[in-house]
Amino acid sequence: MSDDTNLPNDDESTRPESLLTGRSNPRISLDYIVTLTGKLESSHQSIRLRYVPDKLLIDGAAFTAHLAFLDGDGAVAPEHVALTLLDEMNNEIVPRWVQIAVTGGSETVIVEDRQPNWENSDILDRLPPL
Repeated sequence: MSDDTNLPNDDESTRPESLLTGRSNPRISLDYIVTLTGKLESSHQSIRLRYVPDKLLIDGAAFTAHLAFLDGDGAVAPEHVALTLLDEMNNEIVPRWVQIAVTGGSETVIVEDRQPNWENSDILDRLPPL
């Protein structure tokens, strides 16, 4: 009998992505900005996420639960947190545009991505800096 305790668990319910659940966007034809904020308590990092939804919106409670999962996972480097959230957003929610800022102490990491061929400078140019 083999010991599987050190093997990665492929159970979907334990993957952080599965915590980022979405709901239908009521106005797919309209570009608008959604902003979510949160904290990682153990590392005193603040998270600010802005995105233009496509087909799905993030459920606010799911975002909070996901941050709690990352906090418990020991994800302390702001780069790691920002890039992990970016990957999960692009895999689960698939926004038209997404920007994530993670601030811890005097360091802020900002990552951004967009769907190919999506552009709406009218809406993005009006955003204040993170």
